[in-house]
Amino acid sequence: MFGIRASLLALTLALTLAGPAGAADGFGRCPDGHLCLFRDFEGNGTIAWFRAGAPNLEPFGVKDARSAWNRTGRSYCLYASPGYVVHNATVPPGHKENLNPEIAYNSVRAC
Repeated sequence: MFGIRASLLALTLALTLAGPAGAADGFGRCPDGHLCLFRDFEGNGTIAWFRAGAPNLEPFGVKDARSAWNRTGRSYCLYASPGYVVHNATVPPGHKENLNPEIAYNSVRAC
């Protein structure tokens, strides 16, 4: 009886730790037709997605984003300061990448 209980407990623990099947993580969370910015590398951390852009990324939790996936048909420009000041990177259509951690990203818009 002890062996069966231990086996059931181990199975329950394994299912609990595994999480739901098919749950998206990393870049997979980015919906089609949007530019997605991620707080951490490889599409991890806080995510925010845009169609037009945002003059300030801080309210979205992705100020100084570390990765991006552009799932649109147009390029997006990233800027060092809020209000689209100092263009410092462009994410082309369909491009998925880790961003340069030495550069600040504080606003984004289609360009």
